[in-house]
Amino acid sequence: MTSLARSEKAQPVGSHLVESEGDDLLVLRARGDISAPEARTLIGLDRELARRNGYALILIDGSRCGKFGPGARQAFFAEMKLHPGYMGSTAMFGLTGPTAMVMRLVLRAVALLGKSFDDEMQMFASEP
Repeated sequence: MTSLARSEKAQPVGSHLVESEGDDLLVLRARGDISAPEARTLIGLDRELARRNGYALILIDGSRCGKFGPGARQAFFAEMKLHPGYMGSTAMFGLTGPTAMVMRLVLRAVALLGKSFDDEMQMFASEP
């Protein structure tokens, strides 16, 4: 798994950029489609932050996000299952069209199926 050091400002994950703001916030700037390996890496960074702090805060800029296809969704859920006891909060903005609908389904599934972690997820049409 890729690690994001506190001193690093931004790190590429495929075509996406991840920035650390302080010790408890990750900012993901999604650029293009999210692949299964990228989904695993992104969730891993999120969980690393939660292990270090006891919680994680994630802000996702989806204004240039492409598809979150079946492979990425399966990898996302598989990786989530590996991290019981998770507590965090995620906010997403800028997603449109089919990708926004798919992410709403994913968020709802996490809320319904996620018994071993507590992750409050919200979507916004534009930057808060």
